[in-house]
Amino acid sequence: MKLLAASCLLLVATSFAFETLTPPPQPIPPTLFGMHIHGIAVPRPYSGKVTPWPSVKFGTWRLWDAYVTWKEVEPQRGEWRFQNLDKYVDLAQRNGVDILLTLGKTPDWASSGTGKNAETAPPKNIEDWKTFVRTVASRYKGRIHAYEVWNEPNAPNFWSGTPRQLVEVAHHAYTVLKQVDPTITVVSPPYCWDFGVPGLDSFLRAGGAQFADVIGYHLYVYPAPPEAIVAVAQHVESIMHRDGVGDKPLWNTEIGWLKPKPASDEEAAGFVMRTYLLGWAAGVSRQYWFGWDQHAYALQLVDMRDQDLTPAGQAYGQIEQWLVGKRMTSCHSSGDTWVVELDEAGRPAEIVWDVAGSGSFRMPGAWKATRVTDFRGNTKPVQGGTVAIGPAPVLLN
Repeated sequence: MKLLAASCLLLVATSFAFETLTPPPQPIPPTLFGMHIHGIAVPRPYSGKVTPWPSVKFGTWRLWDAYVTWKEVEPQRGEWRFQNLDKYVDLAQRNGVDILLTLGKTPDWASSGTGKNAETAPPKNIEDWKTFVRTVASRYKGRIHAYEVWNEPNAPNFWSGTPRQLVEVAHHAYTVLKQVDPTITVVSPPYCWDFGVPGLDSFLRAGGAQFADVIGYHLYVYPAPPEAIVAVAQHVESIMHRDGVGDKPLWNTEIGWLKPKPASDEEAAGFVMRTYLLGWAAGVSRQYWFGWDQHAYALQLVDMRDQDLTPAGQAYGQIEQWLVGKRMTSCHSSGDTWVVELDEAGRPAEIVWDVAGSGSFRMPGAWKATRVTDFRGNTKPVQGGTVAIGPAPVLLN
């Protein structure tokens, strides 16, 4: 994640042109819920503390800003430092979580660049890159099943090479990973924000399409609300189809909001829940929240002083419970009101929210819900067929 200059295009969604989305037909898997954890093996630089394992459920963990980039794992040629990555892999296995390891940041000794640009530049000798990828993949064969090539290549503080150089890096990473273990899933370099879509297009057209099993993207829309994710996802998917990779999964490998937005507890809870609801409805099969213990500028899920969940953290836990194992049969909006319909083995449920603030929702006569549950897990009976709704979704069942 990074702070963006004022010149960046921001999507401000006050109304939405679409009213109905067609969600994927399969049950929602635990891996829809991804997480970033940064200080679980080494003390966080801004607090000096080690992060305990999160108290919410999630299915997959992206390792970025976690001290395991190329420059940290191999600071000098042939000098390997696997202590942190070993700890992460052990923790993930003990907790039944899959790892997505992002490969990036060129060490000074291997870089074609110098100074501040060294870690963003392509390697001067591609054999050094191949050795790094092969060494990591061999060490964790059967334990790490997914790798992502680089991070946010449309951001100059992460990548200073050309699209063709990025394709070369992706090509060799893909080839080596598949040689080590053909079952490994390789994720494309994740461009970010809506203005990164032309970069993805250039990468795919330059040959990158054949070196990825999954298309990665960072669907940031800050300061717009989560409903704006849909338009960016649709833009990405249109490029995927045009460039011949429309059949590949789309993973949102980093998503979150900066402070001070959102402002209230209910709005913060709503942003988390609506991110996962709308991402799945738009065809995004994984979303990695940024982040569990990143409190420098990101929306907080946990109070690191006492490990209590914030309202946003409570919301993450609730929406994971509401969605995993269910099928989302529809998602549609009418004005400011959004409705998601779920099914679990023939048992229907509905999720409703209002993007504009507090309001009242009259349930259709066909709905059979008798209770309403909020983002904190509090449940009460439905009375008179009408429920209060706001920016944080409620579950009706």
